[in-house]
Amino acid sequence: MKNLSSAKKAVLVTGCDSGFGLVLCKRLVATGFSVFAACSDLDGEGAKELRGHHSKKIRVIEMDVTSEESVKTAAFHVKRFLDQSATEDHGPFGKRLRLWSVITNAGVGLLAPFEVTPMLEIENLFQVNVFGVVRTVKAFLPFLRRCNGRVIVTSSLAGSIPVPNLIAYSMSKMAVKAFAIGLQRELRPFRIRCITIEPFFYRTRLIVSPEQSLGVKVGAVDDTDQRTIYAAFIEEWEQQKKIIQNQADDMEAPMRAFGHALCSVRPKPCYYVMSSMLRMLIYLAPLFDVSYTDFVIAFNRNPAQTMDDIISLEDDRSSESRKIQLQGNRKVEKDKKTNKSSTKPSAHSKKGSPDCGEATPSADSSGNSPQPAAQKEANVSRRALKKDDEGSPGDKRPSQNATPDKKK
Repeated sequence: MKNLSSAKKAVLVTGCDSGFGLVLCKRLVATGFSVFAACSDLDGEGAKELRGHHSKKIRVIEMDVTSEESVKTAAFHVKRFLDQSATEDHGPFGKRLRLWSVITNAGVGLLAPFEVTPMLEIENLFQVNVFGVVRTVKAFLPFLRRCNGRVIVTSSLAGSIPVPNLIAYSMSKMAVKAFAIGLQRELRPFRIRCITIEPFFYRTRLIVSPEQSLGVKVGAVDDTDQRTIYAAFIEEWEQQKKIIQNQADDMEAPMRAFGHALCSVRPKPCYYVMSSMLRMLIYLAPLFDVSYTDFVIAFNRNPAQTMDDIISLEDDRSSESRKIQLQGNRKVEKDKKTNKSSTKPSAHSKKGSPDCGEATPSADSSGNSPQPAAQKEANVSRRALKKDDEGSPGDKRPSQNATPDKKK
């Protein structure tokens, strides 16, 4: 399918200090886009690396997505650069530049069991991952409406399938996914596309930073009981984290997803950047009970324990089924005995009812119940009258249709 041209198009990317944002800025410049790289720290390593890229198409700006004032200031600088490019033949980014897309990539992680997670950390997480996305899109939406641009929201696998020890993070990613879906429907009259990118866990600060270690989080808990209980899960999660780190070095797949979302004539509403098994799980999860998804997650966390649980569950189901079958057999036998006792003739049926003092009439040999005496007499009278009407066998009345004999 034919792709759109990147000429005279600018892209704003948030969270360019590290991770996807840093790599994406370089990829977009190589593709031909002009980039506004929003960094929270202009003195950080990511901002310095982008400024040293020696490209006139990268403009590093400072923006803290948790601050309303900082986002408005960044929007003011972007507007000034765009206006300058429209009035000058050779502005900083080229002539008549338009803001084509906003990519909300800024985000933080929170790796800890929900019970031991302080509420302040959860609130800070939502300030960046949810309200930071909303604040950024709201500030730059007027620029996108001028050229029917695109909003691209970086979500996660956790946005479709909540993950243990990442409950708060999963909540935030599900929230921004709902935001993007609703915004897509609301902005349809303006022909603005809203797209989500849902990658698997990659080697970013969410996984490799020391402060995201589960052992550090649990060790900081004041409650001794909670610290003792959750200490048993530290080794298991650290082992899982090593597996994720070894499988998530290559960022080529998510970069291709971002490129297709930006340049395709018909972009997808959502890009699942993960293995085929996980994509199938996302597609099928809404069709089945949540227990199936729980099984897949539990099996990946601890296969041996999950198989033991399945065997135990099947044993419980088998014993329960045998118990129900035994109860059913007993009920059938009881019903049979009840039916046999009800079909036996009672003493009253032989000697007569004590209330009326007469014997109860029984059925005749033909199976018909005997008739009362009054009914018998009525039947005899009707037969006699019928016989009189018909006459004797020797008397034959002429038919009304018969022709009378002529006299000789």
